[in-house]
Amino acid sequence: MGPENFKGLTAKYYCDAEFKTLCHEGAEPVVNLFWYTGWPSFITGPKFSMRWEGKLVPPQSGTYRFNMKSFGPRRLFLNGEELKHNYDSMESWTVPVELVAGKEYDFAFETSNAVLGAFRAQVYWKTPAIHAEEKVVEQRQKTRAVYLPAGNPWIDFWTGETLAGGRSVTADAPSTRCR
Repeated sequence: MGPENFKGLTAKYYCDAEFKTLCHEGAEPVVNLFWYTGWPSFITGPKFSMRWEGKLVPPQSGTYRFNMKSFGPRRLFLNGEELKHNYDSMESWTVPVELVAGKEYDFAFETSNAVLGAFRAQVYWKTPAIHAEEKVVEQRQKTRAVYLPAGNPWIDFWTGETLAGGRSVTADAPSTRCR
C-alpha cells in the first residue's frame, strides 16, 4: 500500500517546544506514545513538540468526546477549530461534539514537552455507542454486610454511632457514598 492509501496520521516532531524546527516526520496509525525508558534518536533534548494531522471519519452519527493524555499542554482541532477541554493533570476530555457518519473532518492534535523524564501522548474517543452504554443505570444494593473485628469499638463515620466489634453489621451503602 502506497502513502496515498495510508489510513492514519501525519506525525511531525519538532526539536523545540514551539513547533518551529522540524526534526522528524512520519506516518502513524494513531496518537499513542508512551516513552518511559527512553526517547527516539531524533529527539535530542528535553524541549520538543509534536503535531498529528489527518482525516477523521466517524463510523456513526452522534455525540463524541475526545480523551487526551499528555504530560505537557495539549490541543485538539477539528476542521481547524480548537475543541475546548477540561484540564486535569495529565488527562483531559473535550467538550461533546456532534459528528456525522462518513463525513471527513480535518483532525489535528498537538502537545509539547520541556522536562526530562517519561513522555506520554495519547488520544482516544468516546463514541455515541459508548455514551449510550454509560446511560444504562446499574442496580446497586442499598446495604452491605461489614465485619467489625473484635478488640475495639467502631464508630460509624456517617452516623457517629459506636458499635461493638467481633460481629457483622448491615451498613447503608447508597451510591452517593465512597466505597
